[in-house]
Amino acid sequence: MLDGLSPKDGHADLHSNPDNLISLSTWLIKNEWDGHADIVCSPEEAKFKWDDPPTRYEVTHLLFRYFGSIPTGDGFSRHLTSSHVPSRACDNMAQVSAWINSCLSDHDKCRKVQQDSTNAGQLPARLLDLERDRISLKCDVAGNDSIQYLTLSHMWGPNPTQQLQLVTSRLKEFQLEVPLQEMSVIFKEAVRITRALGFRYLWIDSLCIIQDSSSDWEQEASKMATTYGNAVCSIAFLFPPGNNGMVLRKDPRRWNACVVRDPTRDSKGIWISRLNSRSAIRRHDWPLFSRAWTFQEHLLCPRTLLYGQENLMWECSEVFCDELMGSLKTLEQPHRKHTWEWSWKAVTKPKLYTQMLSIRSVPALGASAKDVLEVGTIWANLVLEYRERNLTVAKDRIMAFAGIARAIHNMTGLTYLAGTWLEYIQPCLLWSHPHDHAQKPREPGSLDAPSWSWFRASLYPRDLFDFTSAPDVHLFRKSYVRRVFWAEAVSFKFPSHPKNHVPQPAFYNFAGLRLTLNALTVRTSYALDFESCLPTRIEALYGGDSSAQIDCCYDSHPLQRKKELLGDVRLALIMEFEYLDHRATYSAGLLLVPGLEEQTWRRIGVWTVDVCDIPPEHGRVQSVLNLLGECRVEEVTLV
Repeated sequence: MLDGLSPKDGHADLHSNPDNLISLSTWLIKNEWDGHADIVCSPEEAKFKWDDPPTRYEVTHLLFRYFGSIPTGDGFSRHLTSSHVPSRACDNMAQVSAWINSCLSDHDKCRKVQQDSTNAGQLPARLLDLERDRISLKCDVAGNDSIQYLTLSHMWGPNPTQQLQLVTSRLKEFQLEVPLQEMSVIFKEAVRITRALGFRYLWIDSLCIIQDSSSDWEQEASKMATTYGNAVCSIAFLFPPGNNGMVLRKDPRRWNACVVRDPTRDSKGIWISRLNSRSAIRRHDWPLFSRAWTFQEHLLCPRTLLYGQENLMWECSEVFCDELMGSLKTLEQPHRKHTWEWSWKAVTKPKLYTQMLSIRSVPALGASAKDVLEVGTIWANLVLEYRERNLTVAKDRIMAFAGIARAIHNMTGLTYLAGTWLEYIQPCLLWSHPHDHAQKPREPGSLDAPSWSWFRASLYPRDLFDFTSAPDVHLFRKSYVRRVFWAEAVSFKFPSHPKNHVPQPAFYNFAGLRLTLNALTVRTSYALDFESCLPTRIEALYGGDSSAQIDCCYDSHPLQRKKELLGDVRLALIMEFEYLDHRATYSAGLLLVPGLEEQTWRRIGVWTVDVCDIPPEHGRVQSVLNLLGECRVEEVTLV
């Protein structure tokens, strides 16, 4: 049926069939990888929003979905499984209990993630004890492995000073009783949910960490990987105080899928719904997911109750569920605000842990270029999404990411160095930060981070931070790419520690960290000569049909850059590849200037070179740095 359907000229059809508005605009979209095809019909003119290449669009129309096959026992009725639910989502704790119990008993992946990513048995210093009708702060929970607790992920709202907080002067008072009447609506609701689910203990950051003690804050904030990772479930309030999640539902038939025909083993199933009708499951519409701290809170806990919409939602390391629609295979992902981004790049709980488990199978030493680039891509997507999120206190940027780094370290054994991984250092170093210097940063970069760490890069309202594009991994599988050069990590050193020793605070304190690489380098007295003379030299060597595209992205302001480039500048090659089928090369490296201490180098930018149409008679290509003068492989210490 679908193969014979072709797009119609809606306007012409309207003139011939003025009453047949459903056929005004029709498109056929085949999604073979999901086993279905979509027919999009609109009674209005479509409003397209194109990518480059076009991957999605927004229209006001209906969506018919036609499935080619179904697994045993599965069918369209699953989209309408919950025909009897309370009028308010907050009253459906039976469904939440079912999700938790099902995950705890049936999800091997969720259990494995929790075991591998946390320090088993490590508890936060304090928990709220909800026994009986009183709430008290329990401070002697260490060593009690039998304690099960929930956590709260929330936003402080526009006026954090109005939130009840644990401070030194009220510590003894809270140990006796935490005043329920002073709690915000969100805190009260979290207490109610925890009790309704049959749990005694609850962790809330502002009530379990002493807010006016920097030492207590640092100690507890650095343990987020285990605080959230060891919890049974996290209650995530998607909206700030003021939205209590207890509103009456609107009629779900306005947006929920309508089954036109149930599937059978012999016939296809069809359902119809308004396209883009479920705005509630779009993460980029959730205020909670715009905050940096909640990024790790969501990813670190293996189970999360998403609370505050008309429907309850659930995400664990295996599934995403909607209270009415049941288990959903995919969840619409956030798109980066100012660049077109493929949806598969977004980070979700199931995707992250699947990728982390796959990294464990990659050898830490001697990993292939393909493996390194795959890990680099996973890490880049994580960093890019994190940088989109906002912080109230800019200096928290490093700490708010430390829990994710620690969890990945626990799962993989990799060595975390200032936002990079030692074993996969090459792609992690090649970040670029083009920006309009007329803009004022919305958040300054961390001066405690080394120059080569992406934590050093400021965040701008229109932030174009990215990682350089290495060859596509699938090209390696087809042997289309050959590695020409690969910089290697030699050692690292934290202040007051021996080489290659990782101190306890390394996940959030890397001031003074040094990284030594074996890299191919060339000296130049003026880096801009690199951009101007290289194309001429490539043409002279390979002939007029060859060409080079050179991009230099500098980290500093143009006025500062001018002074830096007049001194001793070194080009350090980090990785270089040859495309065998296209006779082309891709090279990427760092722009370096001398550091304050002798024999140290500071990053001031990143560069890439694409050389195309190299004549075959030249055989194996040489590094582009050989075209700029005398180059050599040497140890370079970055600060």
